[in-house]
Amino acid sequence: MQARIYSKPDLWRLFVAAAIPLHVWTILQALGDIQWITERTNLEDALAVGAYGLLGILLESLAVFLAVWGLGHLIGRKWPAETRIALLCWLCLLVSLWAIAGQLVLHYKVDEPGFVIRFAILSGRPLITLYLMGGLLVSATVLPPAALILFRRSARNTMLGLIDRIGTLMAIYLALDSAALLYVVSRNI
Repeated sequence: MQARIYSKPDLWRLFVAAAIPLHVWTILQALGDIQWITERTNLEDALAVGAYGLLGILLESLAVFLAVWGLGHLIGRKWPAETRIALLCWLCLLVSLWAIAGQLVLHYKVDEPGFVIRFAILSGRPLITLYLMGGLLVSATVLPPAALILFRRSARNTMLGLIDRIGTLMAIYLALDSAALLYVVSRNI
């Protein structure tokens, strides 16, 4: 019988990497919205919005976790477990941070720099140029840290240590998720 590709601590690390940035972002958004919702309606409605947000983000976290779990199976045993988990955690955190950055750009209505648009237009193929520039930007944020994790034990240990430390915070967020579930169920009965 073949050994498992993930141990229980590895699965917890992947879940923490998938869930922590999403939970932090959702809680920050809920805290920012609670005042105007309370002014518009009441505190109970504001708590309900936060509770539904936490439940939604828990489901999203599970979906991201399952995607990363599946990606780990595609990688298989090519790299040692420690390296594989550190790399998957880094990629998961990075994708979440890129998504948060995208929301911030939309929220604050940040326009693209004019020189980028002019360069893309003057290239003759603006869409391809923008995709290439975006690919370069993403590659610059993915490849150097991924290479460090793959080839430097200290980078792997740093990533795994970070995930282990914030695992306690994730346990608190799971308690908040449980309270949100209880609140939503009691509100809808």
